[in-house]
Amino acid sequence: TLEEGMNLLDENARANLVEQIKATDNWWQNEGEKKLGVIVIDTLTKAMPGGDQNSVEDTSAVFDILAKIRDAGVQAAVVIIHHNTKNGNQPRGSSNIQAEPDTLLTLAKNPETDQLELRILMARSIDDDKVFTFDVLTETLGVSNQGYTITAPVLIPGIRAVGGGEDEAVKALKLEVTYKPLFEAIAELGTGAWNCRDVHDHLKEKLAGTGLYDTQAALRSNATNLSGFFTSLIPVNGRNTESGYNITVETGTNRSGLPTIRFFHIRKFA
Repeated sequence: TLEEGMNLLDENARANLVEQIKATDNWWQNEGEKKLGVIVIDTLTKAMPGGDQNSVEDTSAVFDILAKIRDAGVQAAVVIIHHNTKNGNQPRGSSNIQAEPDTLLTLAKNPETDQLELRILMARSIDDDKVFTFDVLTETLGVSNQGYTITAPVLIPGIRAVGGGEDEAVKALKLEVTYKPLFEAIAELGTGAWNCRDVHDHLKEKLAGTGLYDTQAALRSNATNLSGFFTSLIPVNGRNTESGYNITVETGTNRSGLPTIRFFHIRKFA
């Protein structure tokens, strides 16, 4: 919707922004998609260049965008990113910054667990003074035209306690999030017996850029290497996973004592 910053202290700029947001919302709905879900203003300070974050007048002008978006009929949540004070217990600037939003959240990293802690400082319609913890996984999205690996953070619920180890449920969930593309790629093969070379070619295409497929293994087509490759990749067996799969892998050994897979059984739940 926007390719450059905008000064929300300017009334005309605010009106123009709301028109663009409304047009975008309408466009998506006309395409048969859902309405806009979230609008992010990043950051509050950058949205008010030359303004004073300690000024009630200046911050009120920026927060006026919330009323204009609502009055335009756009039902998306509006998230405004802002920085905390040095002690980290409240947002910098005018008290108006705490008074205007419906919900005030603060995010910090716990140095003892390396988890992100999301704390509700103030909320109009939900209980406040709660803390939610998250572990951060790195998801590979692919490779850019310039050859750079593109990654994004993925948050999963954290159950680790200060001074304690990582909960087994968190470990399992991390594995399931990481390996979900592999489960999906295998499930796409469908029922039946498959030639090893065809399986390799299929996985090479479907898992490109995920880091789950060994390029060296892609050159091998014998059953022993394929079985060893699969058994090293699949961390869950014979149970339901958080990603919606029940995976059963029956393995054995060949005459040389090397691992071989007798069959996969992957059931995906709606």
